[in-house]
Amino acid sequence: MANTLLNMVAVGAANATNVVMMRSKEFKEGITVRNRAGTTEYGMSIEAGKTAVLETCASRIFMPLPGLLLPVATYAFLQKIRCLPKNQAALAMFRLLFVFTSFSIIALPMSTAIFQPM
Repeated sequence: MANTLLNMVAVGAANATNVVMMRSKEFKEGITVRNRAGTTEYGMSIEAGKTAVLETCASRIFMPLPGLLLPVATYAFLQKIRCLPKNQAALAMFRLLFVFTSFSIIALPMSTAIFQPM
C-alpha cells in the first residue's frame, strides 16, 4: 500500500508540474475573457488565467486517484477472500479490465465533476 501512495504522490506532482510548466504564459499574462457564447471579448484577465491553471492542476491531481487506489484495494480484498481467477491470463484480463473501468467510468467523471461548468 505504501508503494501505491508513493505512486499517487509522484503522478500528482508530475501532472501538476507539467500543467504549470506548459501553461505558465496563461498563469503570468492571463487569458482572454469572453461571454458564454464566445462572441464578445472583454479583455485579458490574470486572475482568470491563474484560476484556470490551478483548477487544471487540481483536476490532474485528482484524476488518477481512483485508477491508482481502486485496483489495489479491490485486488487486496479479492485476494483476502480468495476470489481471484487461478488462470494467469484470466487474472491479467481482470486486472486490465478493472484499471480501465477505474479510469474511464470513475476517475474521469469524478475529476470533471469537481468544478462547476462556466
